[in-house]
Amino acid sequence: MQFTKGNTIGSATRFGPDWQGTRCGARTKGGDPCQRPAVARTGRCPNHGGMSTGPRTKEGIARIVAAKTKHGRLTKQKRLGSRLIDRQSQNKTVAASATAERKVFAHLS
Repeated sequence: MQFTKGNTIGSATRFGPDWQGTRCGARTKGGDPCQRPAVARTGRCPNHGGMSTGPRTKEGIARIVAAKTKHGRLTKQKRLGSRLIDRQSQNKTVAASATAERKVFAHLS
C-alpha cells in the first residue's frame, strides 16, 4: 500500500533489511537464512519451530483440559441432554408435518 507522499506500509517495510529485531535464521530450501521475525521464546519463526504444536502425551493433554475448564456449562452430560432435546423436537416436527399431510390427503382415501 502506498500513501500520497510515497510512504509505504506492509511487512516488506516493517521487516526489511534495516529492521533491528531478531531474525529466525533457519536455513530455507534455497540455502539462505530465514528472514522472518523470530518468536522471542525460541528464536525461530512460526514456520521453523517457533510456536508450540500442543501437548503430545496423555498427561499433557489432561493438564490442558484441566486448565481450560472454567465452568460446568458444557459438560458431556449437558451436551448429551441438549442433543436429546434437539432430537425430540425434530421428531415432534416430523410427526406434526406427517399429521398435517394426512389431513390434507384424507379426502382422497
